[in-house]
Amino acid sequence: MKSIANVFLSIVSAGLAVPAIAQEQPSPALTAPMAEVAPAKAGDVIYDKAGKVVGTVESVEGQNAVISTGAGNATIPLGALTSGSKGLTIGIPKAQLESAIQNASKGAKQ
Repeated sequence: MKSIANVFLSIVSAGLAVPAIAQEQPSPALTAPMAEVAPAKAGDVIYDKAGKVVGTVESVEGQNAVISTGAGNATIPLGALTSGSKGLTIGIPKAQLESAIQNASKGAKQ
């Protein structure tokens, strides 16, 4: 479970929108209309913004989706997925997601 948390933190630090828990004033990013969360189910293909395949949804667990890139799995918030022209879209390319998976795996082994 530690590696899943590390991947999630890596993805969050990569710039995906995740709401802050406590702030004195709401940030403009939180008050702006958010993209509609796309429904995800096992077997769905995930694309990046350029339309390239990132991976597939292995499962949906609560508000998170487990995505397999072929090199590993990452648990991401469903809010990170939007509907694109080809289907479900995530805001980072496959290489960046796989890098986050590798970094989380290295951290879990230490």
